[in-house]
Amino acid sequence: MQILYPDPGYGMAVARDPGFHRIQRRVSTSYLPQISGFMQDNVDLLPFLGMYQGVHTLMKVANQSPDSQTRPGHEQGFAELQAKFGMSRSHIRNILSLAEEADLLTGAGPGRKHIALTPRGLAAIDRFVADTLSSSDLGYRLALAELGHPVEPPTRVPSTL
Repeated sequence: MQILYPDPGYGMAVARDPGFHRIQRRVSTSYLPQISGFMQDNVDLLPFLGMYQGVHTLMKVANQSPDSQTRPGHEQGFAELQAKFGMSRSHIRNILSLAEEADLLTGAGPGRKHIALTPRGLAAIDRFVADTLSSSDLGYRLALAELGHPVEPPTRVPSTL
């Protein structure tokens, strides 16, 4: 966030001040309709938001295969998710199968040895990340304003792209 939105800076959030974080949680309810809206606007990811670590798994695919033509990921690369989040291989396969049916990724080859996001899948993940970062910035700015710190509105909000 500091790199994307250097002004106003994120010192208060990073300092882990309990008072600031209470205010930030309280003001966050004021923009729940916008968060709901950006989730509904990104219809490609809606099914994965309701699945345990569904979006996280798709983000892992994006990180595994930055150039899907020359470096595709493979199903075995999800062992980290299995260990970290206690996910079963069958749950990961269900997420990948649903994403493939929705044209968000390709899983060519036996045992899904060449998994890669499609352009549609990459666009859905990009938009989700942009909207999430934008809403985090909004929450921080609202909390600063609540504390009486003058804050300029962001010059560019990613969710309006």
